[in-house]
Amino acid sequence: MDDTAKALVLGFLGLIVVHAGLERRARHDAARQLDGAFHHSGALRLSVEPRGMLGALGNRLYAIDVTGTGQSIDKMPFASIPRSGWKGEIRHLRVHLDSLTLKGLPVERLDADIPNVTYDIGQALYKDRLVIRGAGEGPATVRIGADGLRRFIDRKYGQTVTDVAVAFRGGRVQITGDLMFLGAKAPFVALGDMTTRSGRYVDLAQADVTLNGKPLSPDLVQAIIRQLNPLLDIADDLGLAGYLKLTSVSVGADAVTVYATATIPVLSTPSLGPGSGH
Repeated sequence: MDDTAKALVLGFLGLIVVHAGLERRARHDAARQLDGAFHHSGALRLSVEPRGMLGALGNRLYAIDVTGTGQSIDKMPFASIPRSGWKGEIRHLRVHLDSLTLKGLPVERLDADIPNVTYDIGQALYKDRLVIRGAGEGPATVRIGADGLRRFIDRKYGQTVTDVAVAFRGGRVQITGDLMFLGAKAPFVALGDMTTRSGRYVDLAQADVTLNGKPLSPDLVQAIIRQLNPLLDIADDLGLAGYLKLTSVSVGADAVTVYATATIPVLSTPSLGPGSGH
Protein backbone atom coordinates (compact mmCIF):
# COMPACT_ATOMS: atom_id res chain seq x y z
CA MET A 1 0.00 0.00 0.00
CA ASP A 2 1.50 3.33 -1.00
CA ASP A 3 1.88 6.28 1.39
CA THR A 4 -1.19 8.08 0.03
CA ALA A 5 -3.40 5.04 0.55
CA LYS A 6 -2.02 4.56 4.08
CA ALA A 7 -2.76 8.18 4.89
CA LEU A 8 -6.32 7.84 3.63
CA VAL A 9 -6.93 4.67 5.67
CA LEU A 10 -5.42 6.12 8.84
CA GLY A 11 -7.37 9.33 8.33
CA PHE A 12 -10.63 7.39 7.99
CA LEU A 13 -9.89 5.35 11.10
CA GLY A 14 -9.12 8.58 12.90
CA LEU A 15 -12.52 9.98 11.96
CA ILE A 16 -14.21 6.91 13.42
CA VAL A 17 -12.25 7.30 16.69
CA VAL A 18 -13.11 10.99 16.90
CA HIS A 19 -16.74 10.20 16.10
CA ALA A 20 -16.95 7.70 18.97
CA GLY A 21 -15.27 10.17 21.31
CA LEU A 22 -17.68 12.96 20.38
CA GLU A 23 -20.68 10.72 20.90
CA ARG A 24 -19.49 9.67 24.37
CA ARG A 25 -18.69 13.27 25.21
CA ALA A 26 -22.10 14.50 24.06
CA ARG A 27 -23.79 11.85 26.16
CA HIS A 28 -21.68 12.59 29.24
CA ASP A 29 -22.04 16.36 29.03
CA ALA A 30 -25.79 16.28 28.45
CA ALA A 31 -26.37 13.68 31.20
CA ARG A 32 -24.33 15.67 33.72
CA GLN A 33 -26.18 18.91 32.99
CA LEU A 34 -29.61 17.30 32.96
CA ASP A 35 -29.08 15.52 36.26
CA GLY A 36 -28.16 18.83 37.88
CA ALA A 37 -31.02 20.66 36.18
CA PHE A 38 -33.48 18.13 37.61
CA HIS A 39 -31.95 18.79 41.05
CA HIS A 40 -30.59 15.23 41.18
CA SER A 41 -34.11 13.99 41.94
CA GLY A 42 -35.36 10.57 40.90
CA ALA A 43 -33.63 8.29 38.43
CA LEU A 44 -32.55 9.73 35.07
CA ARG A 45 -31.19 7.99 31.98
CA LEU A 46 -29.99 9.57 28.75
CA SER A 47 -29.23 8.02 25.38
CA VAL A 48 -27.69 9.65 22.31
CA GLU A 49 -28.32 8.36 18.78
CA PRO A 50 -26.07 9.86 16.07
CA ARG A 51 -27.32 10.52 12.56
CA GLY A 52 -25.39 7.91 10.63
CA MET A 53 -21.85 6.69 11.30
CA LEU A 54 -20.33 10.18 11.16
CA GLY A 55 -23.30 12.04 12.58
CA ALA A 56 -21.63 13.21 15.78
CA LEU A 57 -18.54 14.24 13.84
CA GLY A 58 -20.74 16.43 11.66
CA ASN A 59 -22.48 17.73 14.81
CA ARG A 60 -25.73 16.11 13.74
CA LEU A 61 -27.46 13.85 16.24
CA TYR A 62 -30.62 11.99 15.32
CA ALA A 63 -32.04 11.83 18.82
CA ILE A 64 -31.38 12.48 22.48
CA ASP A 65 -33.77 10.55 24.73
CA VAL A 66 -34.25 11.70 28.31
CA THR A 67 -36.00 9.05 30.42
CA GLY A 68 -36.73 9.67 34.08
CA THR A 69 -38.78 8.50 37.06
CA GLY A 70 -39.58 10.41 40.22
CA GLN A 71 -38.28 13.85 39.24
CA SER A 72 -39.49 16.81 41.34
CA ILE A 73 -39.09 20.27 39.77
CA ASP A 74 -40.89 23.60 39.50
CA LYS A 75 -40.44 23.89 35.72
CA MET A 76 -38.85 22.01 32.86
CA PRO A 77 -35.08 22.65 32.77
CA PHE A 78 -34.81 23.54 29.08
CA ALA A 79 -34.53 26.97 27.50
CA SER A 80 -33.09 28.34 24.27
CA ILE A 81 -30.88 31.37 23.78
CA PRO A 82 -30.97 32.42 20.11
CA ARG A 83 -27.61 33.55 18.75
CA SER A 84 -25.75 33.37 15.47
CA GLY A 85 -22.73 31.12 15.10
CA TRP A 86 -21.69 27.54 14.48
CA LYS A 87 -24.53 25.21 15.42
CA GLY A 88 -25.12 21.50 15.66
CA GLU A 89 -28.47 19.79 15.29
CA ILE A 90 -30.49 17.32 17.34
CA ARG A 91 -33.25 16.00 15.09
CA HIS A 92 -35.36 14.82 18.04
CA LEU A 93 -35.16 15.74 21.71
CA ARG A 94 -37.48 13.18 23.29
CA VAL A 95 -38.53 13.44 26.93
CA HIS A 96 -40.24 10.59 28.83
CA LEU A 97 -40.91 11.24 32.53
CA ASP A 98 -42.93 9.02 34.90
CA SER A 99 -44.21 9.86 38.40
CA LEU A 100 -43.22 13.48 37.90
CA THR A 101 -43.93 16.23 40.44
CA LEU A 102 -44.33 19.71 38.94
CA LYS A 103 -44.68 22.63 41.35
CA GLY A 104 -45.64 20.16 44.07
CA LEU A 105 -48.41 18.53 42.01
CA PRO A 106 -48.31 14.94 40.70
CA VAL A 107 -48.23 14.04 36.99
CA GLU A 108 -48.35 10.35 36.07
CA ARG A 109 -46.44 10.76 32.80
CA LEU A 110 -45.13 13.42 30.45
CA ASP A 111 -43.94 12.65 26.93
CA ALA A 112 -42.63 15.14 24.37
CA ASP A 113 -40.84 14.88 21.03
CA ILE A 114 -39.26 18.25 20.18
CA PRO A 115 -37.75 18.37 16.67
CA ASN A 116 -34.95 20.38 15.07
CA VAL A 117 -33.16 21.43 18.23
CA THR A 118 -29.97 23.40 17.51
CA TYR A 119 -27.12 23.80 19.96
CA ASP A 120 -23.97 25.91 20.20
CA ILE A 121 -20.97 23.92 19.00
CA GLY A 122 -18.44 26.32 20.51
CA GLN A 123 -19.99 25.93 23.96
CA ALA A 124 -20.08 22.14 23.53
CA LEU A 125 -16.45 21.85 22.38
CA TYR A 126 -14.73 24.38 24.58
CA LYS A 127 -16.91 24.65 27.70
CA ASP A 128 -18.53 21.20 27.83
CA ARG A 129 -21.96 22.79 27.96
CA LEU A 130 -25.11 22.02 26.01
CA VAL A 131 -26.50 25.45 25.11
CA ILE A 132 -29.69 25.31 23.06
CA ARG A 133 -30.09 27.96 20.36
CA GLY A 134 -33.49 27.04 18.92
CA ALA A 135 -36.17 24.35 18.55
CA GLY A 136 -39.20 23.39 16.49
CA GLU A 137 -42.60 22.19 17.66
CA GLY A 138 -43.60 18.57 18.16
CA PRO A 139 -46.25 16.43 19.88
CA ALA A 140 -46.58 16.03 23.63
CA THR A 141 -48.93 14.36 26.11
CA VAL A 142 -49.48 14.86 29.83
CA ARG A 143 -51.28 12.13 31.77
CA ILE A 144 -52.91 13.02 35.10
CA GLY A 145 -54.64 10.51 37.37
CA ALA A 146 -57.71 11.00 39.54
CA ASP A 147 -55.66 11.73 42.65
CA GLY A 148 -53.55 14.26 40.78
CA LEU A 149 -56.62 16.11 39.49
CA ARG A 150 -58.12 16.05 42.98
CA ARG A 151 -55.00 17.64 44.38
CA PHE A 152 -55.04 20.33 41.67
CA ILE A 153 -58.63 21.23 42.60
CA ASP A 154 -58.00 21.04 46.34
CA ARG A 155 -54.97 23.30 46.21
CA LYS A 156 -56.62 25.90 43.98
CA TYR A 157 -60.15 25.92 45.40
CA GLY A 158 -59.73 24.75 49.00
CA GLN A 159 -61.73 27.72 50.26
CA THR A 160 -64.61 27.03 47.87
CA VAL A 161 -64.68 23.24 47.54
CA THR A 162 -63.82 20.77 50.30
CA ASP A 163 -63.69 16.97 50.67
CA VAL A 164 -63.12 16.64 46.92
CA ALA A 165 -63.11 13.26 45.17
CA VAL A 166 -62.52 12.65 41.45
CA ALA A 167 -63.50 9.68 39.29
CA PHE A 168 -63.67 8.99 35.55
CA ARG A 169 -66.90 7.51 34.20
CA GLY A 170 -67.76 6.75 30.58
CA GLY A 171 -65.34 9.29 29.14
CA ARG A 172 -66.44 12.01 31.56
CA VAL A 173 -65.04 13.33 34.82
CA GLN A 174 -67.02 13.21 38.05
CA ILE A 175 -66.20 15.62 40.87
CA THR A 176 -67.86 15.32 44.26
CA GLY A 177 -67.44 17.29 47.45
CA ASP A 178 -68.88 20.11 49.51
CA LEU A 179 -69.33 23.46 47.79
CA MET A 180 -69.59 26.91 49.34
CA PHE A 181 -72.48 28.37 47.36
CA LEU A 182 -74.48 31.46 48.23
CA GLY A 183 -72.86 31.54 51.66
CA ALA A 184 -73.65 27.94 52.65
CA LYS A 185 -71.87 24.60 52.34
CA ALA A 186 -73.71 21.92 50.41
CA PRO A 187 -72.75 18.50 48.98
CA PHE A 188 -72.51 18.49 45.19
CA VAL A 189 -71.85 16.12 42.30
CA ALA A 190 -70.64 17.45 38.95
CA LEU A 191 -70.37 15.12 35.94
CA GLY A 192 -69.10 16.60 32.72
CA ASP A 193 -66.78 16.61 29.74
CA MET A 194 -63.31 18.09 29.68
CA THR A 195 -62.10 20.56 27.08
CA THR A 196 -59.09 22.78 26.44
CA ARG A 197 -59.19 26.56 26.12
CA SER A 198 -56.73 29.14 24.81
CA GLY A 199 -53.96 26.54 24.55
CA ARG A 200 -53.49 26.77 28.31
CA TYR A 201 -56.55 25.72 30.32
CA VAL A 202 -58.46 22.48 30.90
CA ASP A 203 -62.12 23.19 31.71
CA LEU A 204 -65.14 21.24 32.86
CA ALA A 205 -67.87 21.58 30.20
CA GLN A 206 -71.37 20.32 29.37
CA ALA A 207 -71.81 19.40 33.01
CA ASP A 208 -74.72 18.03 34.99
CA VAL A 209 -74.67 19.21 38.61
CA THR A 210 -76.69 18.20 41.64
CA LEU A 211 -76.62 20.21 44.86
CA ASN A 212 -78.04 18.66 48.04
CA GLY A 213 -79.17 15.80 45.81
CA LYS A 214 -81.24 18.00 43.50
CA PRO A 215 -80.45 18.76 39.83
CA LEU A 216 -79.67 22.41 39.23
CA SER A 217 -81.01 24.66 36.52
CA PRO A 218 -78.68 25.50 33.60
CA ASP A 219 -78.08 29.01 34.99
CA LEU A 220 -77.02 27.69 38.40
CA VAL A 221 -74.86 25.03 36.75
CA GLN A 222 -73.01 27.72 34.83
CA ALA A 223 -72.49 29.71 38.03
CA ILE A 224 -70.92 26.71 39.74
CA ILE A 225 -68.80 25.77 36.73
CA ARG A 226 -67.43 29.31 36.63
CA GLN A 227 -66.18 28.75 40.19
CA LEU A 228 -64.47 25.48 39.27
CA ASN A 229 -62.88 26.38 35.92
CA PRO A 230 -60.19 26.09 34.93
CA LEU A 231 -59.65 22.70 36.54
CA LEU A 232 -56.06 22.91 35.33
CA ASP A 233 -53.88 25.81 34.24
CA ILE A 234 -50.85 24.38 32.45
CA ALA A 235 -48.83 27.54 33.17
CA ASP A 236 -49.65 28.41 36.78
CA ASP A 237 -50.35 24.89 38.07
CA LEU A 238 -47.56 22.98 36.31
CA GLY A 239 -45.01 25.66 35.37
CA LEU A 240 -45.16 24.72 31.68
CA ALA A 241 -45.75 28.19 30.21
CA GLY A 242 -43.97 28.42 26.86
CA TYR A 243 -43.27 24.68 26.76
CA LEU A 244 -46.72 23.35 25.89
CA LYS A 245 -49.71 24.61 23.92
CA LEU A 246 -52.76 22.47 24.62
CA THR A 247 -54.74 21.12 21.68
CA SER A 248 -57.19 18.56 23.10
CA VAL A 249 -57.99 16.36 26.09
CA SER A 250 -59.42 12.87 26.52
CA VAL A 251 -60.77 11.05 29.57
CA GLY A 252 -59.88 7.40 30.04
CA ALA A 253 -60.83 4.79 32.61
CA ASP A 254 -58.35 5.96 35.22
CA ALA A 255 -56.71 9.16 33.96
CA VAL A 256 -57.10 12.25 31.83
CA THR A 257 -54.64 12.77 28.98
CA VAL A 258 -53.90 16.25 27.70
CA TYR A 259 -52.51 16.57 24.16
CA ALA A 260 -50.30 19.48 23.18
CA THR A 261 -47.54 20.80 20.96
CA ALA A 262 -44.19 21.16 22.70
CA THR A 263 -41.19 23.39 22.13
CA ILE A 264 -38.29 24.92 24.05
CA PRO A 265 -39.05 28.53 24.97
CA VAL A 266 -36.55 31.37 24.74
CA LEU A 267 -34.85 32.06 28.05
CA SER A 268 -36.25 35.18 29.70
CA THR A 269 -34.33 35.09 32.98
CA PRO A 270 -30.92 33.66 34.00
CA SER A 271 -30.98 29.89 34.47
CA LEU A 272 -28.61 27.04 35.26
CA GLY A 273 -30.47 24.50 33.12
CA PRO A 274 -29.22 22.74 29.97
CA GLY A 275 -30.33 25.63 27.79
CA SER A 276 -28.44 28.26 29.76
CA GLY A 277 -25.26 29.98 28.75
CA HIS A 278 -24.22 32.67 26.31
